[in-house]
This record gives sequence, C-alpha cells and structure tokens, in this order.
Amino acid sequence: FSGWIIHAYHTAKAISRTQSAGGLRVRLWLDSASPTLQAIKWERLCHYHNEQLLPISITEATTFSRYVSLGVAEPEPVAERPIRLLVALSNPADLDEDNEALAPLNVGEEIASLLQALEGLLAQGHMQMTLLVGQSGTEALSREVLEQLETLHCTVISEPSGLDRITRLLREAHILHFLGHGQFSSRRKTTVVLLEQEDGSGEWVDAADLT
Repeated sequence: FSGWIIHAYHTAKAISRTQSAGGLRVRLWLDSASPTLQAIKWERLCHYHNEQLLPISITEATTFSRYVSLGVAEPEPVAERPIRLLVALSNPADLDEDNEALAPLNVGEEIASLLQALEGLLAQGHMQMTLLVGQSGTEALSREVLEQLETLHCTVISEPSGLDRITRLLREAHILHFLGHGQFSSRRKTTVVLLEQEDGSGEWVDAADLT
C-alpha cells in the first residue's frame, strides 16, 4: 500500500485497537473485468503486525477477504428468523499435500472456528445450520465438535459436496458458506470452485452455478 490507501489502513488499525481489541476486517474489491488482477495471490499481501512483516491473511486479528462486483443488485438483508445457513465443505480426496495452493483442508479446525464465531446466534435460535461435511465425513471432526454440533441442533450430512447436492440443499437455505478451494480460470474466464464428485475426487465447477 502507499499514499492515501496506507494512510487509511493505518487509521483503521488505530481505531481497531480501541474499539475491537485490534480486530480488523480487510475487504479487497477487484474489478470483475480485470482477470489479471484476479489472478494475483492477494492473500500473500504483507503488513506489519507487532513489528513483524507477515502475510495479512494469516494474522489472527485481521480477517481478509477479496471479492468482485456482481452482475446483479445485492439482495436485501434476510428478515426471516431463524436464518438458515448451509455450510458446504469441499475437501476432495485427491488433493495434494505438497501443493500449497491446493492442500487438503484441516476440516476439524475449520468447523471448530466456524462454531466459535456462530455459537451465540445458534444457541439463541437466531440461526439454524446445516453442515454438508463432504467426503471427509464426521470422522474428521473431534468428539467435542460433534457434541457441540448436536447441542446447537445443527444438521450434519456426511455425503460428497457436489454441485447437485449443494444446489438442492440451497433451496431451503438463506445463505451458503463455502469452505474449500477456488481460483480464477483463465481458460473459462470465470471464477471456479473445487467441489467433490460422488467418488470423492475433485471437480472444478463455475462458481456462478452455485447461485
């Protein structure tokens, strides 16, 4: 960052230290007409944290996300309660641990972190969660996480996270939260996500098909 952008970032960091214990959410908007910008690994963008230069996406106090504009207007906020959340976790069996960009997910940690963030909403009945855990199955979850899911009345489905299954479940949900891999395909000239086939292997699918 430089110029007014770095000034705004430092101002936001200073405010976060007094208002949110240092927690800061950084959202990077990318022009949907610029595939070159979308292909850059923005998650490796670094900033100074506790006098150390670290990737912004791994700093615990900083939530980083990037997005592109939609071709349609943003939907109205969900007024109905409880909000029905579908969490689809795609962790194909043929992911390569040696490929940093497409390494297998730590399923247990992903779900534990999600529950930590949503526990209040779920416990108070403001939200209902359906978890499509994918080919990893419940075996990838600790006993504590399974007990927490049961206590919070979450529905757990241990079936592959394929396009047909996700879109079918999405008909009964307000929100889709996807945990998995995605990238911009220069060949398709669109964003793709890695879903699971019935045999547990991976399949690249246009992200727009999840709508």
